[in-house]
Formats: sequence, structure tokens, C-alpha cells
Amino acid sequence: MTRIFFFILFFPPALMNLMLVQVQPSDLVQYLFAAYVIGAFPAALLAFVDEVLHRASDFTRATWCGLFGLVLSPLAMWYLTGTDLPRLALTAASGAIAAFLCSVALARLDRPHRKPAVVKPYTVASTPLDPSPQPAA
Repeated sequence: MTRIFFFILFFPPALMNLMLVQVQPSDLVQYLFAAYVIGAFPAALLAFVDEVLHRASDFTRATWCGLFGLVLSPLAMWYLTGTDLPRLALTAASGAIAAFLCSVALARLDRPHRKPAVVKPYTVASTPLDPSPQPAA
């Protein structure tokens, strides 16, 4: 359940922030609100993909999420706005990057924390402290 909330919370703004320079919206608040409308469905599907691959390595999960983001992001944008091909290609690239980064971030948060390494105190060996050579007997 946290995986779905994480993707729905972070994927749409990440997608739209990557597209911010190209789109140059006049009203930033409406633009980010529209990000949740456009990106909520792909984010939920990406969370499902990430959940299905939860036993795979972090890189494998992130790669598959990136590939699904590459496909799902322009589909949602095309369905809602019907934009042209260059803008859909930009949305696809932005969706792939955002999905990859969301999956990596979630994998880092889900990783169990390791205990710090135990550092043993420095001990002096049983050699004499005087480094001068000893006379042979």
C-alpha cells in the first residue's frame, strides 16, 4: 500500500518537473494540479509493476519501471490532451526518467538498515617497544 502512495505522490510532480522547461506554463499551480490528473493512473500502474517485481534486484525493478513509464506516460497525455508527436516523445522520456528515479528512491527506502560495523580497539602486539636490535646470545 505504501508503494502505491509513494508512486502517486512523487511520480506526477517528477514527471511534470522534468517537462517544465519545455512546456513553460503560465499558471504553475494549475500545471502541477493537472500533473496529478494526468499522472495518477500511470503512477498506480507503475506501483503495480514495482510490486510485482519486489523480489528482483533494485536495478531490474527500476529498469522495468522506466520502460513502463516510457510507454504509460505518453498514453495518459495523449488520451487527455491529444498533443502532437514531439510533445509525446518528451513526455515518454520524462516519464521513463521519473519512473526510474521513483523506483530507485523507493528501493532505497525499503532496504533494511544495516548495523554499523564493529570497530575493534587497536591493540599493541607483544613486541618490545624499543626498536633497537637485541644482541645475539
